[in-house]
Amino acid sequence: EGVRQSRFVAVADRLFELAEHEKHDHCSFVLAVVMYHMVMRGLMLRVLYHRAAICIQKRYRYLKTGSKRREAVAPAICIQRFYRGLATRLRLMRQDDAAFKLQRNYRAWRWSSRARRLVRGTLFMQRVWKGWIVRSWLRKCHTSATLIQKTFRRMLVRLVMNEKGRALMRQLQEEISQVTRQQSEMSISLYI
Repeated sequence: EGVRQSRFVAVADRLFELAEHEKHDHCSFVLAVVMYHMVMRGLMLRVLYHRAAICIQKRYRYLKTGSKRREAVAPAICIQRFYRGLATRLRLMRQDDAAFKLQRNYRAWRWSSRARRLVRGTLFMQRVWKGWIVRSWLRKCHTSATLIQKTFRRMLVRLVMNEKGRALMRQLQEEISQVTRQQSEMSISLYI
């Protein structure tokens, strides 16, 4: 009686007294279950709020101490970030240079192979053209030689058949034999 009770306990006692005097015998049990659930919900809420408060405090302390740690580590992180960026840029630049070199070599190879093919084709065309020119020249020479031989043989036949021709033939043979005898004394260009 001298101990001060909380309002919650006083209200619970009053409710149980009312439930005892009710006409239904299960009222006190239902009231006990309801009270039990209220107490459990209160405890659960208290535990939940306590855990939430602990979480918030932990996060705050982490951020508070982490900010000091981050401030201490920030220059190293900045240097690392710049170094990694530089290393990446250098790697990309090397890859770009390698790609440029490959493209240049491929284009040079392709150009030289096309040039070789063009030179081979040009040389083939020149061979065909020169061969045609030489063959046509040889045909013309052959035709001319045939004409000369034919004319010379005709002349020989005419000369041999008449008296004047035979005399002319003897004179020509005598001149040829005389030139042949003097060949050792003559220069080649004069002999020919």
